[in-house]
Amino acid sequence: MLLAACGCQTAPRVEPGRGGLRVIVKAEPKIGYQPRPRETHPMDGYAPPTPESWESGESAYTAVDYSGLDDIIVWVEPMERDDRAPAPGPVVVDVGDEGHRGHHGIGAASVGATLALPNASARPEEVYFVWDSGEVTNIGRVRPGDERSVKLAQTGLMSVMREGRKQPLGQIYVAPSVWVKRAISGDPVLFTDVRPGPCRVFCWHPRLPGSDTLSLLHTGRYTDITLTVGVNGLPKVP
Repeated sequence: MLLAACGCQTAPRVEPGRGGLRVIVKAEPKIGYQPRPRETHPMDGYAPPTPESWESGESAYTAVDYSGLDDIIVWVEPMERDDRAPAPGPVVVDVGDEGHRGHHGIGAASVGATLALPNASARPEEVYFVWDSGEVTNIGRVRPGDERSVKLAQTGLMSVMREGRKQPLGQIYVAPSVWVKRAISGDPVLFTDVRPGPCRVFCWHPRLPGSDTLSLLHTGRYTDITLTVGVNGLPKVP
């Protein structure tokens, strides 16, 4: 099980002397896209596998609800050094978890964060990471009741795996910034403690192309940003 720091409420106040950012990510279907009941073209979108599809090998490409697309990661990169940047938040994946089946969401973390790998089971577990680049990082054995800690030193999508299990125990997108959060399309993501001044804001999704934009943050108030995930911005193929 992956544990990570992630209605209609009043937005929290921007921290004194800092800038705030309110980001909404819009998920845009391919122009002219009409989903079939069970399956779509891979370029039209992606729905994470269900527990049943993990076992059956069923295609991951199914009809997508673009109004509530999850697994979007948003992060902010100030363009000037920030001496008040917060410390990276911790992330936990229980490598002995037996209840996690299927897709339970991609977590967000930053480079420099500590990933704790406790083993609450009664047997030792051999653990390794698989990155979206194809690189494999061997963590080694975690004994029952023990815990290993790893400092995340590279960016990208990482799957926490254990020997004898095909499905990831958890997936984490590691961003190059401590200002990183999970997002659902259409729902605002708030950052309240960013250095005022120029910054670049990014969004990422495991299947749909993300986007980024430049922004200028002002002291004591929110700046509103809209980003998109979708294929419509890709170059047209002749």
